[in-house]
Amino acid sequence: MTTIEEAVEIALEWSRSVFASTSSRRESIVAVDERCIGRVLAKDVKAHVPHPPFAASVMDGYAVNARETIEQTEEQNIEFTVLASEVSRAGPVSTGRLKRAMKALECAYVTTGAALPRGCDCVIPSEQCDVHSNGTVVFVERAALVAGKWTRVSGSDVAGQGETLVRRGEQLTVFDIGVLKYAVDEIAIFNRPRVRILSTGDELVASVRDVHDKFGCIIDTNSPMLGAMCMDSGSEVICRDVTQDDLERTTTFFRSALADEGCDALITSGGASVGDRDFIEAVITSLGGEIHFRRLAMKPGKPTTFATLSRSDGLPPLLVFALPGNPVSAAVTFSLVVAPCIQVLSGSISEPKLRRIHCVLNETLTLDPERPEYHRAVLEWNGATHPSLPIAHSTGRQISSRLLSMRGADVLVELPKGPGVVEKGAIASALVLSDFRRANFHMEKIATPKRDVGHAPFATFTTRNDARVYVLGANGRVLDLKRSVGLEENVRSSCRRSGSSNDVADVLSAPLSMYSNNEIHVAVTDDLPSQALFESIEKTAKRLRIAMSNTSITHRTFARVGLAGNPSDAYGGKVVAASISNFCAEAILTPMVASKRVSFVLGPYDANDYDSFDDMASHVSSHGVDGGVRLLKALCENVKRYCVETKQMIDFSCGFELSYASTIPEQLGLSGSSGIIIAALRCLMQHYGVKMSIDEQASIALRVEHDVGINAGPMDRVQQVYGGCMFMDFSCPKECDSSTLIVHGEYTRLNADLLPPMYLVWRGESASHSGKVHSGLKERWTNRHTNEDSEVAVSMGRLASLAEEIFELFKKGKKIDVNELADRMNENFQLRRTLMGDKVISEANLRMVRMCQEVGGGGAKLAGSGGSCVAVCKNEATAQALRRACTESGYAYEQLKFV
Repeated sequence: MTTIEEAVEIALEWSRSVFASTSSRRESIVAVDERCIGRVLAKDVKAHVPHPPFAASVMDGYAVNARETIEQTEEQNIEFTVLASEVSRAGPVSTGRLKRAMKALECAYVTTGAALPRGCDCVIPSEQCDVHSNGTVVFVERAALVAGKWTRVSGSDVAGQGETLVRRGEQLTVFDIGVLKYAVDEIAIFNRPRVRILSTGDELVASVRDVHDKFGCIIDTNSPMLGAMCMDSGSEVICRDVTQDDLERTTTFFRSALADEGCDALITSGGASVGDRDFIEAVITSLGGEIHFRRLAMKPGKPTTFATLSRSDGLPPLLVFALPGNPVSAAVTFSLVVAPCIQVLSGSISEPKLRRIHCVLNETLTLDPERPEYHRAVLEWNGATHPSLPIAHSTGRQISSRLLSMRGADVLVELPKGPGVVEKGAIASALVLSDFRRANFHMEKIATPKRDVGHAPFATFTTRNDARVYVLGANGRVLDLKRSVGLEENVRSSCRRSGSSNDVADVLSAPLSMYSNNEIHVAVTDDLPSQALFESIEKTAKRLRIAMSNTSITHRTFARVGLAGNPSDAYGGKVVAASISNFCAEAILTPMVASKRVSFVLGPYDANDYDSFDDMASHVSSHGVDGGVRLLKALCENVKRYCVETKQMIDFSCGFELSYASTIPEQLGLSGSSGIIIAALRCLMQHYGVKMSIDEQASIALRVEHDVGINAGPMDRVQQVYGGCMFMDFSCPKECDSSTLIVHGEYTRLNADLLPPMYLVWRGESASHSGKVHSGLKERWTNRHTNEDSEVAVSMGRLASLAEEIFELFKKGKKIDVNELADRMNENFQLRRTLMGDKVISEANLRMVRMCQEVGGGGAKLAGSGGSCVAVCKNEATAQALRRACTESGYAYEQLKFV
């Protein structure tokens, strides 16, 4: 039998192939209106002009020139002359009237939405104005004169030309309809995939009346239900029929679907098992179809088949989903297998699979000894009985013919196969069926901890209930954010964790990371969870580690950019750095449950076969002798050594296959090698149940790189294990409590939302090898106490000071000024240039940074050892100029997406 995970991937692969071969014929041009809701955009929509295209008032009142007025008078109650000729009301404005600029002590009446008269930078609401002399004089309190108050600048909603409003492949929401109107009246959308539905069975009748007339028959609930599910998933049902278990009739229906060039998929229910009246598989075989799987290891839904039928004239194959006849089985397999494929055929770029959350079971459930089961349940959120997770209530009898068990179901609770039961109160994973915005269960808001005032600028607490639940027991103190757990990427930016008890962190983070889809789920509550919750988590984690031991483990690590202070991290300095989701490294570990064998899959940096000697030499020059696999081998040796040092009794008898992939461009100073190491490390930790603190993970990664000859400081590894944006102080390293590894410094999490827009610019010719860049500097650092090389110590100290200064900007808790950031970035680069010399930095890197500084009008520095630079622009106009310059000069660029 095929696992459900394998089945979904097989079906999705074929669906992507069908869509790719027909996407050019799937587009339609439609007007932007309510009929577009739920459709998928076929082309990016970009803005042509800023919105609003003018500075506007957001209140009825009087527009003034606040800056000039404040400079001109010291009065507290200021008298303004009302200029009747400059009245501005919402609507068309004469361009001639806008030529005159408003001066100090002058004002004009404006209405909400009206264009501001020239020179005005503030609007005083009418209720704050004292009007005299028949409306010709207005008195205003000085405190009300604040530049920018009650106004919105041009481009405050949409920045301007070239800004992407909605991207190709996005499914349009009600809010997207409004956003699209900023730019266009018509859009290109993908046509809905077209499907045919067939219910088979001698016992089926279409009408309730027929049940009374024909004893032994039952109502066909499958075809109308599947039709509704198809429409809800975004497809168009072009034909829906019911037929008896008859080979000829079934074949005729299949031939009709095959002949219909506009039909993408055929969905059947019933007739797919092994009975003497089950003809679906025989029909597929007779028409030359290819069956990709025919039995699923799941309950309900075992007799599910997926096949493709070839077509002539270069047309893509017809996708055939043969679902079980029992209504619940058909509904569950449609939700898990068919719906994701329809989403792909619709052109959507969203994750097609059902979202997964975690919940607490309200009753004891019996496991199936042969197959994993998907138990239908309703969710309830009750803070009084369980403050951390939603509670799952079974919908009753789970027999596959009882469609009422699907009605009202919010989730499919995932139960592993095995003997025994899952006890009431256990934590289980569940796949979301319902739209939580419209579900009937009770969602109680989680109270966030009281913040420690001293750290308030760095603390952002968010609870998200749409896709995942994050659970944390912390007693309301944001005591030390550098102790935060290394959350995965989609949690890290929205939830921060810390606590007054390190024991709590250990109990929660270690077991949860073993089974929760490679994520650590954290929720913020007022009180510490009970010991019973800890025991429940531990018990569930152990059971699921065993039950799911043959599933692949995937972890991802993001690229890193240095914002200030580097390369002082390697010399006891201080740095500010951030993780970006533009690029990432990924490791996949597949357990070999019945084997001790360990296998490393050659990745993009590894090769044993070359087109020529020159090709081989070029590859070795770029990737090293052993490429990426050398990192994995060195990592495994270090993990085993660590387990011996820390006396962890780990059973290494279960082998594995370990592979890696990376989108991080090579030798651009973005921490590609450490990204692979950390992703693979977390796979090994999850596979073997190794307990390792986040600081020790950074130290292990650094030790691995030293073992393979990569010279680097600790910044990259620390940044990538913590994620987010960090201030790192490496002046006081110390030994770990439980091992011989080193905690390299003290770290504080920063709020990346305070940074202005920033860009990464790079080019292949600028690539730099970090080991070569740092080798000469290390020798000079060793001789820093001599007069000849005393400059290196002074420069390193100043680099660290630059990081501290930016740290202080973060502490203010408001948007960081572009000029203050740019000045420090430029000085950082100049110090690096002085330390290393132009020859080491290379002319290509110098040319790239100079272009970013000059064209962007702001700051730029190397993101790491070289090959790419991070830049901040003075304003949107200079940012556009930089983007054009990069395109003209052959540089690649992306706006940084901070994790």
